Amino acid sequence: MSILQLKIVGLPYSKDLNGQIDKFLAEVVGRCVKLWPHRGNDNDKHAIRVYDWLDRCVGYVASSDLPYAWWALHCCGKPTIKGEIVAADTEHKCLYFEAIVEGYDGQKADLYPQQPFLDWKYSGPVLRITDELDHLQYMMTDIDERLNEQSTWTDTDKACFERVVDDFAQKSKLDISSDMQAYRERLAARIQKLNMDASAKLVGKLRRASAHTGRETAAGEVYDYWMQLVSCAETRKHLMVNHSRYDVGKIESELKLFPETMYEDWVENRSLFVSRMYYQRIPRTAIWNFISGLAFVELMKNRLDRNAHLSPKELVDTALSMEISVMQATETVLSRINDKRGHAFDAELALLRKAKDAKVASEAEPRRIGQVINRQNNIGDLTGMKALLKSNDVRKLLEIYE
Repeated sequence: MSILQLKIVGLPYSKDLNGQIDKFLAEVVGRCVKLWPHRGNDNDKHAIRVYDWLDRCVGYVASSDLPYAWWALHCCGKPTIKGEIVAADTEHKCLYFEAIVEGYDGQKADLYPQQPFLDWKYSGPVLRITDELDHLQYMMTDIDERLNEQSTWTDTDKACFERVVDDFAQKSKLDISSDMQAYRERLAARIQKLNMDASAKLVGKLRRASAHTGRETAAGEVYDYWMQLVSCAETRKHLMVNHSRYDVGKIESELKLFPETMYEDWVENRSLFVSRMYYQRIPRTAIWNFISGLAFVELMKNRLDRNAHLSPKELVDTALSMEISVMQATETVLSRINDKRGHAFDAELALLRKAKDAKVASEAEPRRIGQVINRQNNIGDLTGMKALLKSNDVRKLLEIYE
């Protein structure tokens, strides 16, 4: 049996408190609350809600404390844990929770396995590291070196260290990787052991940095930063260097295999995408490769979209010059025909995409496909064309309709 200690955050976002946060903070210390897993959370499937004595959801267990909370739930074998609020931080609007949990041994659950992300394979181009993230890498190295020299610090050295860590805590929110979250936790633990007047203040800032990051992944500087990496022309322009070496279709297939259906999140709900990446605690290398792949695929697709006014043949010629695969070019052109013919080719497009993903379709010269489909208004035998599409034999289609 051991004491479970957790930080409770998110009070300002509680709908049940109706904005009466200060009043709640004034009366909460010494009161009992309960932990309850939030199974339907869109951002973090491991989120745990906190309910007060009136059954109001007043906040959430801090993400850094979730592994301890889940292990305690596992140890006690109960669906909820009852405990007491022992302190309230009125400045930062958070609470501190304690509970004696039967069977709990102070360990933590492995909620975020890293290996599936590390095992993911990516063969596409990689974005250059940004100045902001490169500076954070330097600051981490510099902070560690300063700590290793702590025994020789002068008062000036100590003051400079405090200022650097304070600055780092603010800037580190841009790095949403599991590496950064783990580093902040390690740094906070090291600073806590130092005999400095500012230790508690610095530790608090480092631990609050995770909460700040989480908030801004849905809307704010962090969300804007990562979305811009994918969309900004300046950021991704060097991806076009030697772009002909890469198969866009293959890279998109690799993105679809990224763990935790992150590619589907990108396609279907971009407003939650950055939050999902953060709360999945993904290694930095995997995040960077994944974002690079998204930027490259978006860039190549946008180039095709900008040529939407071209004829089908010109479209395919453009695709060829961009080294887009034959099947992807065919899909693009058939989609254009489909729109003009009242979605006559919906089923065939689905088959074509399936064939492209499975890499079983015949490969043919894109310009020849363009020459055939350019006569789209003269194609009378839709049944015959559909049959050939079902067989995935693009070459026979060319022979018949040329």
